[in-house]
Amino acid sequence: MNQPGSRWQLWLNLLAQVLSFLAVLISFLGATIVYLNQVRNAVTPLWPLPGLILVDWALLGAIGFAATYLVVRGARGKWLRGGWFISGAFIPLIILGAFSIGPFVLLAFLLYVISTIILTVQRKSQWLLSFGLLMLGSFINLGLLMLIITLGSQAQVF
Repeated sequence: MNQPGSRWQLWLNLLAQVLSFLAVLISFLGATIVYLNQVRNAVTPLWPLPGLILVDWALLGAIGFAATYLVVRGARGKWLRGGWFISGAFIPLIILGAFSIGPFVLLAFLLYVISTIILTVQRKSQWLLSFGLLMLGSFINLGLLMLIITLGSQAQVF
């Protein structure tokens, strides 16, 4: 533990956890504030939309923080790969919520990506695999969001 590099690793791990924690705070508080504002001003029901979209955002934040925490605590590389997957899952929320929650999701996304980059550089992980997982997370969450939107629009018809 007295090696010069170990002190930097501790600081970088702490930085990655702080960034991830800020991102989860933005995710939870952002989803909660948007939901409460929608409830106050709502003429239409909030379930399934936009409620499920906000739940998706909050869950992504929680899973992303858990992945960062487990990577720092020495868990296997699958959690680092999961961090890239979760980071990519934020991208469709940024695009679909561009005029509502998009800026807040973008901030959480950037914090998670920086945190995950720090952990990836430390562990000398494969960058091509990381980028692939980022895109895979993006496409899978886009499909999930489209399913939620389609089912939500069908539920409002009945």
